[in-house]
This record gives sequence, structure tokens and C-alpha cells, in this order.
Amino acid sequence: MELIFLITGLLTGALAAWFIAKYKYSSENGSIPYDDLQEKYVLKEVYDGLQSQTDLYRDDLLDKEQELREIGANYSASQQSLKFMEEKIAGQEAEVAKLQEQFRVEFENTANRLFEEKSQKFTLQNQKQLQDVLAPLKEKIHDFENGIEKRFLEETK
Repeated sequence: MELIFLITGLLTGALAAWFIAKYKYSSENGSIPYDDLQEKYVLKEVYDGLQSQTDLYRDDLLDKEQELREIGANYSASQQSLKFMEEKIAGQEAEVAKLQEQFRVEFENTANRLFEEKSQKFTLQNQKQLQDVLAPLKEKIHDFENGIEKRFLEETK
């Protein structure tokens, strides 16, 4: 049993040594070849420039998102206000229509009352004027009748 542990330990150690050696010596003493460096890596100045540009874009994006939220809130408030105003206008239109009908009825009643008053006054005035015109005529006709009756009586006597 001890022999198995010994062999397993030796194999594990050898395998670990092989990986360490491969990693250490494959990069040629820890340095990266210049061609690989230019092909696979970015200069720190370029990286920093891109990072700052990314930060600016991120900040701009956050500002735009905040602005969009504010615009959305304003839009919602405007929609609510518009809906309220439309309801208010509809109510006022109904009230105006009701008042117009009420004024029409009142005007009609007033016009009819005035027409009746003026008609009665006109009728009374016409009767008076006719009486004023016909009264002397009636008197003359009455006098004429009396005169004829008198003559008739005088002639018959």
C-alpha cells in the first residue's frame, strides 16, 4: 500500500514539474515575442484612450437614459392633463348646450308673452279707435233714423 502512495506521489510530482517547466520555458524566460506583442496586445495609451472614451459614452448613455425617463414622465403627465382637459371641455360643452336650450325656451316664452300683451293692447286700441270712429257715425245714423221716423210720422198724420 505504501508503494502505491509512493508511486502516485512521484507521478504527481513529475507531472507538476513538467507543467511548470513547460509554462516557464515556453514563453522564453517570461518574455513575449515582439511580433506576438504587436499582434495580440494593445498599447497602454490606446487602451487608456479607449477606456476614457468608453467612460464618456457610458456617462452620455446614462444621461440620455435619465433624460428619456424625464421625457417619459413629462409625456405621461401631459397625457393625463390632456385627458383631464378633454373631459372638462366635454362637460363644459354639455353645460353650454343645456344653457342654450334654456335660453331658447326662455326667449320663446318671453316672445310669446310679449306677443300676447301687444296683441291684447293692439286689439283694445283698435276697438277704441273703431268706437271713436263709429260712435259719431252711429249717432248720425240714429239722428237720421229719428229724422226719418219723425217725417214718416208727420206725413202719416
